[in-house]
Amino acid sequence: MARRPAAPRILYGRRRIAARVRRLAAAIDARYPGTPVTLCGVLTGGVIFAADLARSLRNDRVELSFVRASSYGAGTRSSGRVQLDILDEGGIAGKDVVVVEDIFETGRTLEAVVKGLRVSGARSVATTVLLLKPGRRTVDLEPDWVGFTMEEDAFVAGYGLDAGHRWRNLPDIVVPVTP
Repeated sequence: MARRPAAPRILYGRRRIAARVRRLAAAIDARYPGTPVTLCGVLTGGVIFAADLARSLRNDRVELSFVRASSYGAGTRSSGRVQLDILDEGGIAGKDVVVVEDIFETGRTLEAVVKGLRVSGARSVATTVLLLKPGRRTVDLEPDWVGFTMEEDAFVAGYGLDAGHRWRNLPDIVVPVTP
């Protein structure tokens, strides 16, 4: 008889994520009360977080932009090199920008995005990350807002994060099971 594959372990459930996203949105609203702000989601992992965060903001002067940044490829470990492509470079100049990133491990990706946005002329750049893995940090950058600080050093997927291009669509953040 064929054995059923083990299900991934839920680390952060959808209700807990939604509640945390609402609290992050309230903090961002407090910093930018009714003033224009551009959320800049880091593709591809940050797209779901950016969309949910944008919908949770009360500010009606929010713009959305995206940057493509990658250091993983199809693997589960960072290559150490960040490839960066600001998709609407002209739309960033003179704006207050909040970078929306899925996970902060080494911090190299977020650091590269912040530098790229500043070079593109952003008036100010703040950062929010859904997950912070404190044990792997290699940069001095401190995110302005953090959703969850991970207690364990596990590889995670779901809610935009992938494992080998799988599981981005899961509503929960899970620790995938390796076959």
